[in-house]
Amino acid sequence: MDITHLLQKGENQHVEFKTSFNDEVIISLVAFSNAKGGAVYIGVTDDGTAKGVLLGKETVAQWINDVKNKTAPVLIPDVETVVVETKTIAVLQTGRKCQSVAHYNRSSKFAFANTQYKLGCLLRCSTYIGRYFVGKSTVSH
Repeated sequence: MDITHLLQKGENQHVEFKTSFNDEVIISLVAFSNAKGGAVYIGVTDDGTAKGVLLGKETVAQWINDVKNKTAPVLIPDVETVVVETKTIAVLQTGRKCQSVAHYNRSSKFAFANTQYKLGCLLRCSTYIGRYFVGKSTVSH
C-alpha cells in the first residue's frame, strides 16, 4: 500500500497520526507493542493531512533514545522516513512484543498505554516492574 492511500484511509488499530514527537507517540508505540503491532506517522494531522516534520542530524536518534529511556522493558521502534508531496514524514513502527511493555511517566509510575489491557498482560507487566523496582526508593505504594 502506498503512503498516500494509507493517509487517506486514516487511523485505525494499527496506525496513529501525530503532528510532532512527544510522549503520546511513545504511549501509542507501547500500546501497539502490547497488541498486534502498529506504526505512528509523525508529521501527519488526525485527518491524514501530511504537514511534515523537520528532522535534524540527530533527531531520529534522540527520539529512539527517548523511547528507550521511557519504556520497560526497553522498546526500540523501527524508523523510516518517507516524503509525501515534498513533506517529510517519520514512521516509527513496532511489532507485537512477547513481553509486555510499559511507559514510564514523569510521576515515577509506570503507565500502561493499552486501553484494552487484559488481566494476564497486566500481571506479566507487574511481575517485571516488581523485579525492576526491587530496592529502589522511587516506588510509591
